[in-house]
Amino acid sequence: MKAGNLLKKNFLSIVLSSSIYIVCFLGGSFVQHFITLPEGALAKVPALYHQEISALGYIRHNLLVTLPLYLSFLLFGLIAIFILASNGFFLGAVVTSSLGEIGFAKVFLCLAPHGIFELPATILAGAAGFKSLEALIRHLRGGDFINKGDIKEFFKLTFASIALIIIAGFVEAN
Repeated sequence: MKAGNLLKKNFLSIVLSSSIYIVCFLGGSFVQHFITLPEGALAKVPALYHQEISALGYIRHNLLVTLPLYLSFLLFGLIAIFILASNGFFLGAVVTSSLGEIGFAKVFLCLAPHGIFELPATILAGAAGFKSLEALIRHLRGGDFINKGDIKEFFKLTFASIALIIIAGFVEAN
């Protein structure tokens, strides 16, 4: 499977997934300027305070987070919208708050493993969840509904996402 083909064939789903995440990340960053996190709230974010978690622990956690995104395929992406929006919003708020507490360098170093593999895995999982919405829109425009190609692309996105999650688990644990 070529990455270029995967991106090209699923462009709309990937753009929708990315857009929701990015817009909500920016929203969380903006709102953070008007609210204050309770004292010690960032202590609960393991990556910021170097709690030891195994690679399998990260993989299990990330698969549990992305599972509803994959299953969102059954509900035309509705679950994916909520999960991508809430994750983006939360990350935006935490990053903005952390910048003031621990500085850019530490925030960057803590989030780099997430940004390299885990974030694209989440975006691809969201895109997989949106494949049925893409098919529904095509159907409403007079095309066919969910076909073999849609199912094939759903599984390609899902497996690519899972592969990135596995890589991310080992990177984050080390």
